[in-house]
Amino acid sequence: MLGHVSAVRALLQQDITPRAALTLLISAVHLGPQQQQQQQQQQGQGQGLSSHAPAEAPPPSLPACGPVSLELTDGWYSVAAHVDEPLAQLAQGGRLKVRAFCFG
Repeated sequence: MLGHVSAVRALLQQDITPRAALTLLISAVHLGPQQQQQQQQQQGQGQGLSSHAPAEAPPPSLPACGPVSLELTDGWYSVAAHVDEPLAQLAQGGRLKVRAFCFG
């Protein structure tokens, strides 16, 4: 790939500064059991309908990051992300979406 290095890999290996700007995609939204029940109840009542795939529990390889966690990717590597309260509310409301992009 013409000498390009994954942004996530470079950051984790401390080859770039943590202040570097990165463009990452949401590859998964993981909700805790209580949040999943709330989301299903809201969808059943016609509230919070969304077009994204249902959230699932984080795989064992990802650490638990509280009631809501995201998996972010740069296209090569992925990393688990802790989210603050405003992002957690967006995820619980179905406003954070997993998108598929092809670059070529």
